Amino acid sequence: MCARKRVVIIATSCIQKNWLLILFLFAYVVLSLMFFNPRLFTGGDNASYIILAESIVSGKGYRDIHLPDEPPHTKYPFGFPLLLSLPMFLFGSNYIMLKFFVLVTGVGSIFFLHKIGEMLLGKEVMLLMPLYLSLPVLLAYNSRILSEVPFICVSLGAIYFFMKAQDGGALFYYISFVFAGYAFLTRTAGISLVAAMMLFLLRKRQYKYFVVFLIVFGFMVVPWFIRNARIPHERSYIEELVAKDPYQPLLGRASIIDFALRVWRNICFYSTKVIPKTMLFVITSEIALLFAGLGLLVFIAIGFVRRLQKVTVIELYFVFTVCILLLWPDVWSSDRFLLPIVWVLSVYVIVSVCWLAKKIKLAVLSYVLIATVAMLNAYIIGINAKQMFTIRERFIAGDRYAGYRDDWRHYFHVIEAVKSYVPKDKVVMARKPEFVYVVAGNKSFRYPFTEDRKTVKQAIQQSDYIIIDRFYELGASTEHYLMPALLETPYELIYRTEEPVFALVRVIR
Repeated sequence: MCARKRVVIIATSCIQKNWLLILFLFAYVVLSLMFFNPRLFTGGDNASYIILAESIVSGKGYRDIHLPDEPPHTKYPFGFPLLLSLPMFLFGSNYIMLKFFVLVTGVGSIFFLHKIGEMLLGKEVMLLMPLYLSLPVLLAYNSRILSEVPFICVSLGAIYFFMKAQDGGALFYYISFVFAGYAFLTRTAGISLVAAMMLFLLRKRQYKYFVVFLIVFGFMVVPWFIRNARIPHERSYIEELVAKDPYQPLLGRASIIDFALRVWRNICFYSTKVIPKTMLFVITSEIALLFAGLGLLVFIAIGFVRRLQKVTVIELYFVFTVCILLLWPDVWSSDRFLLPIVWVLSVYVIVSVCWLAKKIKLAVLSYVLIATVAMLNAYIIGINAKQMFTIRERFIAGDRYAGYRDDWRHYFHVIEAVKSYVPKDKVVMARKPEFVYVVAGNKSFRYPFTEDRKTVKQAIQQSDYIIIDRFYELGASTEHYLMPALLETPYELIYRTEEPVFALVRVIR
């Protein structure tokens, strides 16, 4: 038999054996491309990740190169920017290619989820995958340069290899340890996965692998902490966690009562808004969201309890992650913090639905319920995909800011004015400085969040130009902190937009 024929036979056998997985991967890619958003996400994190990747590629190390003094960066671990540096090295600062790279990591997450689903659910994986793939929020994040989707990929990889190691094979343990360490370096919240794996090893009295994991994890992350300890840096995640309000540091640390209220607000927010909106995006009514949320919580709770009959590392990971979610400052609570465990919620929903169908002896019920949810979500996917197609058409035609809200369009228009009128060696003060650097290439920094006018004036004197914003959601801070000091400083108007008015001014010295 010739080599070509053997390859064909092997490939055919592989396709026949994994046709369902291939189908789900293909569906994921198609849906992601339908949902593909060419615009920069307006969260400052994605601009920061682009900047950090550029810093790595440029050979400057891990620095905030958008700031005038280019200080070492200490807040976000280097895992995701390091991954981004690969497509940036190949394609330059083309953020569309960075978005496609995020999508590729999403493909990896679907592969690992299908494998885990087969381990947990057997043939019911045919219910899990359509449910998960139909979630619009997952598809929306596939084209955002954020760490959520890569983190899901790496964390699922860690869990898959960790579970595979339970059937024997030390090599799979070692691979899972590396994946878990990198999950932490991708998102600090990955500590919940690390803790879950360590506790599971202790519970199973696998002390040898526990020690090996400690060594591997320490080898991967301790240098990061040592490096940061030697550098004066902004507030850490722990400091933000214990702050009463991370946006108002002068309020001090949160008390026990503050933490209790924060947990309660997060419970209400996630259970009655984020979870039902994530699983059933078609729902818009507040009352409907409330009842859908309570119903989903019941299904999730049943699924969780059922899974406790045979505890895996997933249950521990779920509990630790939920604890972090509930303790996290509620001013930041959003679907992006829930996204890394949405697949776990989906597993628990499938477990509970299948249990209910078996309980009432109506096997078809599970398929009807999941198919209904998937079709309702598919309806929303179709609507959003049509809107995104229009945005992509306008984007390709030259409207780079198609689909943005008026305030963000005006902000980007002002940054384009910076690009046109301001020399590259001039420093710009702005509410969202990362975008100034990414779009215009100028060094930029944010004004101090303080009511001390002297401090703000000193910051103004360190800048050459200032962007005055009227963000619908963020503008209050500019009015409150910047404007009182700026009105006492001579400046010249360079450019302004229509309402809502955004302006570029030059500081006169």
